[in-house]
Amino acid sequence: MKLISIIIPTYNCGEYLPETIKSLQKQTYANWEAICVDDGSTDNTLQVIKSLQLEDSRLSVYTRTVLPKGGSHCRNIGLQHAKGDYVIFLDGDDLLTPTCLEERLQKIDNTGFDFAVFSMETIRKGVVGKVITDSKIKDHLSAFASNHAVWQVTSPIYKRSFLQEIGGFDISFQRMQDLELGVRAIAKSNNNYLSCIDDTHPDCYYRLSDSVVTAKKYILGLQQFDKFICLLHRLEDDGVFPDKKKLSHIYLCLLLSSYIVYLRKGVYENISMKEVYKTYTITEKMQLLDRCLYYSINLFSFCKSIQFKYVRALRRFLMTIYFN
Repeated sequence: MKLISIIIPTYNCGEYLPETIKSLQKQTYANWEAICVDDGSTDNTLQVIKSLQLEDSRLSVYTRTVLPKGGSHCRNIGLQHAKGDYVIFLDGDDLLTPTCLEERLQKIDNTGFDFAVFSMETIRKGVVGKVITDSKIKDHLSAFASNHAVWQVTSPIYKRSFLQEIGGFDISFQRMQDLELGVRAIAKSNNNYLSCIDDTHPDCYYRLSDSVVTAKKYILGLQQFDKFICLLHRLEDDGVFPDKKKLSHIYLCLLLSSYIVYLRKGVYENISMKEVYKTYTITEKMQLLDRCLYYSINLFSFCKSIQFKYVRALRRFLMTIYFN
């Protein structure tokens, strides 16, 4: 029987972790191991894990002892200890349906695919919400590259050998981890993965919180945007994005997404990309694009080398492919 490694980064999730582990113990497929990696919890998370470990030998626990903090680093530590043929990443407050492991293994095993992706649903205060994987999107690579996460971290099941080959998560990304790994995984696999995303059969639940985005997180997010765009540059050099028109669309989508986040910190708190598409006039779109380009050139390192004499040409080109 194939072994599935479930890697769970934990941080102050003692309240929800027993329910998460119980969702594993209810699985119809029993040959799994759960590897919890704690990120320095200050609540009772470690005590909860050790108590659960006494009841089930399939659970193991490690602690992150070196910097940086974060779920990505903890997931990589878990990957180092994993023995399974396949790997699933599960957050410490998320849940799996009882048939999740069995059905995922049936779908991917002996297919030759590097990974397979499944649907996910939200849950808040015990109430199931909406499916957050998007079955309508077909070009997953472009979607991820454009800051649209088609799936969340728990949605895929990976061959462990494939994750090791791509080096796991990039621990320099403290935000946008799903996007970063999604882009690299799709690119490295040469689209050799299986999409089982639909709107009717989610097999895992993402727990929504009421957390507030702080100014510190906002600044960190801008830094991650910069790093993410640099990653796309490297992939462009490797020939992953041969369609330059589509790539220009991706870059502009990233810049506008970042700029709109910036605008929301001020008087335009309700602005959205949908509003820009549907209600802005051509003149208003051009003004937004001008401000976005100026903002980007002054903020992002990859833009700072652009000479202003090229901005008008870039502006005209982007207008024709993006707003027409």
